[in-house]
Amino acid sequence: MFEATITSKGDDKYHATTRHSQFELASDGSASKPGDALLASLCACLGHYVGDFLKQEKIAFSEYSVRADSDLTQDQSRLADIRVAIEVPGARWNDAAKSAMLKFIRKCYIYGTLTANSPIHLSVVASPK
Repeated sequence: MFEATITSKGDDKYHATTRHSQFELASDGSASKPGDALLASLCACLGHYVGDFLKQEKIAFSEYSVRADSDLTQDQSRLADIRVAIEVPGARWNDAAKSAMLKFIRKCYIYGTLTANSPIHLSVVASPK
């Protein structure tokens, strides 16, 4: 199970707590914006599978990076056209290996969630004082 909670004092700053860590988000740019955090989550998940693929296929690497970027739609209601670039400095790729890795990393559940348009159920709950 995954879980996250944010708390806010009503400003543009949000204190996020997950099962294993805490971090700050802010829509005013003083910390990572929520859209950046979403892209970082996607990169981390894809990166896990990139690492697994490189090890499984015995592709030598000292490090790799996964970078994602996106813009908001014109009406600012969602991210549009998320672009992801995977870089493995010094790796020798042929088209078959690239294709195999792209297929393999689609196992990432964040990627799967975003591409499946998973429903999100919103509710407002009463809180005791």
